Parts: sequence; C-alpha cells; structure tokens
Amino acid sequence: MSQPTPTPAISLDGGLNLRQSSLFIGDSQSPDMVNMIVSKEGISQKLFGTREIGDRPPVFSGVDGLYRSYHASGDKELLYFSSGHMMKYSVLTNTATASYIATSLYTDGQKAVGTTYNNVTYFHFQDRKQPVKYDHAAATAAKVSLSWYGVHALVHKNYYCQFNVTDSATSTTFRSRLVVSKLAAPETYGDGDTYDVYTDDGDEGTGLGSLNDTLYLFK
Repeated sequence: MSQPTPTPAISLDGGLNLRQSSLFIGDSQSPDMVNMIVSKEGISQKLFGTREIGDRPPVFSGVDGLYRSYHASGDKELLYFSSGHMMKYSVLTNTATASYIATSLYTDGQKAVGTTYNNVTYFHFQDRKQPVKYDHAAATAAKVSLSWYGVHALVHKNYYCQFNVTDSATSTTFRSRLVVSKLAAPETYGDGDTYDVYTDDGDEGTGLGSLNDTLYLFK
C-alpha cells in the first residue's frame, strides 16, 4: 500500500483579503483569519468550539477576572469577578444566568488573578488587599488571612510564592519582595521566607513564572 502524499504547508503571509471574492484572492490570502489553526501537515482549518453560556450576567461595571473551575463530579464552572462580587456559570448545564458565590469580597475595579493549590484557589488583587480563598469542592469563597498579600502568586515545587507584597500586620508595601510559604503549607510563612530582589532599581514586581525547577521573577 502506497504512503499518502503529505499536503505541503501553505503560506498565509498575504493576510486577510475582504475586498475580493474568495474565488479570486491570492494563494497566500484568506477571506477569514479568525480562529484558524494549522496542523503539522500544513492543513489550515477553522477552530470551532465556542458557545454562549449566558447573555445576561449580573455585571454592574467591568469584569475584573475570569477563572475555570473543575469538579470531581465532572462539572465545569466559569468563575468571574465583577463589582466586588464573585459569581459562576455552570458550563456543562449551560446555565442561562449566573449565580453568586459570595458578595463584597474585594474593591471593584481591582484585577483578580487566581492560583490553584490542590482543590483550593487563592485569588489575589492589584491593590494588595486580603486574598479570597475558593474551595472548589464546596463551591464556597471567603477572605483569607495571610501574613502577606501579594499582587502576583504562583505554586512552585509545592511552595506558595508571592511577589510585590504588603505585610498584612503593618500594611507596609514591599514592591520588590518575594515571599515563600512553608513546604506544602500555602498559608504558613516564617521569618526567613522573604527575599528582596533588586530593591534599588526603581522597578516593582510585575509577574512570576515557573519552568521545570526554576522560578522566574519579572520586574
């Protein structure tokens, strides 16, 4: 049996062409470049898979954060923050309206970023205020008291790391400080778990990244 002839890769460097019929555009152009995917064989096709899960969410201002939640039951939820509240959509049941998880959790307009450790997600906010702890199994959320409130957080090798933080006891902000939790204890910190990173460069911590055995700090 002869082997199939592979399809040559197609160059689409001509970009989008909406001025002519798709019958007359160039070989390197496309009438639709939205949600395109190119396989290893060079075949270009549309990437489908979006669907509407509700058209009237109770959003009073902007959306400050989005996060996906997976349950052991197989259910999926879309968690989102708006106007100081935390809400959810059930993705599998295609719930038409959102339901509140908890209200008045944070200051409206502050971006929420979630970091998951086991079956719990901690949401941190731009203003370095008290984080929110979300229990995926119980589907409950509440503010959590930590020694440090960071803008950026990440789990690295079973340590919970925060960058650009505020000391919750004194309300003093350390914009270049990295704090690291005790091993496998994201809510426990010690006196020797803080690291000041180039405090005299005039910049502040803008992000954290983890790759293999290395923790990356961005300023």
